[in-house]
Amino acid sequence: MWQPDLTGRPRPRYRAIADALAEAVADGTLPPGTRLPTHRALAERLGVTVGTVTRAYTEAERRGVVDATVGSGTFVRRGGGDSLATGPMRVDEAAHAKPGTAGTTETVADLSTNAPAPGPVTETLAAIAAELPGRADWQRVGAYQAAAGHPDHRAALATWLSRTRMPASAEEIVPVAGVQTGQALALQLLCDPGDSVLLGDLTWPGMRDACQMQRLRPVGVAMDAEGIRPDALDEAARRTGARVVFTMPTLHNPTTATMGEARRRDVLAIARAHGLTVLEDDIYGFLAGDAAQPLAALDRERVVYLNSLSKAVAPGLRAGVVIPPPGLRPRFAAAVRAGMLMTPPLDLEWAKIAVESGLAERAAAAQRTAAATRQRRLGERLAGHALHTDARAFHAWLTLPEGWSTSAFTRAAEARGVVVTPGDAFAHGADPRAVRLCLCAPESEAVLAGALDTLAELLATPPESLGPVV
Repeated sequence: MWQPDLTGRPRPRYRAIADALAEAVADGTLPPGTRLPTHRALAERLGVTVGTVTRAYTEAERRGVVDATVGSGTFVRRGGGDSLATGPMRVDEAAHAKPGTAGTTETVADLSTNAPAPGPVTETLAAIAAELPGRADWQRVGAYQAAAGHPDHRAALATWLSRTRMPASAEEIVPVAGVQTGQALALQLLCDPGDSVLLGDLTWPGMRDACQMQRLRPVGVAMDAEGIRPDALDEAARRTGARVVFTMPTLHNPTTATMGEARRRDVLAIARAHGLTVLEDDIYGFLAGDAAQPLAALDRERVVYLNSLSKAVAPGLRAGVVIPPPGLRPRFAAAVRAGMLMTPPLDLEWAKIAVESGLAERAAAAQRTAAATRQRRLGERLAGHALHTDARAFHAWLTLPEGWSTSAFTRAAEARGVVVTPGDAFAHGADPRAVRLCLCAPESEAVLAGALDTLAELLATPPESLGPVV
């Protein structure tokens, strides 16, 4: 039975297992078609929870290393498209699998993936498919495109942004394959290896990963109820000489903090004083139409604005937007050309149809309704607990009671069938003793309600009375 050596590998454990698995496939230790240990068997050998192995296998499948089928198991992917499964297995798709079945998990609800509610995603994609153009248009869309994107696609993206508080013209936009691609391009263009990048002391892990991949040094900046504190940003900029600060000023991930207009202007003033370029991730802005204007709308010369349709319409629709300062737009277009030749025009065509038909706005409205409904369920079932949340958000930040560490609570929740994101995945320093709860990922409100009831029972139980978690 394959068993990875995790000695010296950085945490979190699920990522270390996925890294070891990818290496074993790459060096031939695990040939194509090899059946991997069941979730339970590998968890017992490594001394981790079943949920940790589930997350590791899911991450390996996302990378294209393995295929998994509920009831059959997890296998090293074969080359040449000879896949052993019809598609990726998400944790929530295994929600009702029976414990102990080969290749399955005890998980009943995944609250770790900050995804939009699945119902509107399915309905919207089906509706877009019904609006697809005829043969002549597909010949146009299927051809090579300019790195800066087709004007029609940029115009549609500009229309979408205008509905989410960000006025922009088609000429200002550089289409990218999602916000994360835009972040990576911005770091490449604005930083040199070894540079510091300023981030909130609780930050979406993908941004830290992007910094580390480019040999940059992420530096945490203290936050309060509105996000990054201006005084802390001023001190960090003086101390590090950083040239870039990353922020998510609307419905911050993971805390849901939203900056008021005064805070936004204060952050921009500090950035100007230190020559900082601000990377603004506005991916959740569509959920908060009454929030203050994006930072980029207040200072076009200082801010690189990032957004996409992935949360409002569908995660698989990789239609993202970068609006750089005017002088940087040619460099961003050149970076797209150098890295991927062009942003996939097929995705951009689907986005154009969604926007022009009104489907994108209807999908966004459905997601706003779903978020509000699920936030009400959260308030009903976890009333009285230390929740940091917003009635418009997809997620919430739960501070744990005394006696619980982040790792202990996460393990206990997984053992009871609920996967949450441990707070230390977002932290730069000490254990925040908190977890993120993603409310829209479960397939139904009933699944969410059951998961929240399980967490409520766990929160009401002193950890010392639980006994060992196995």
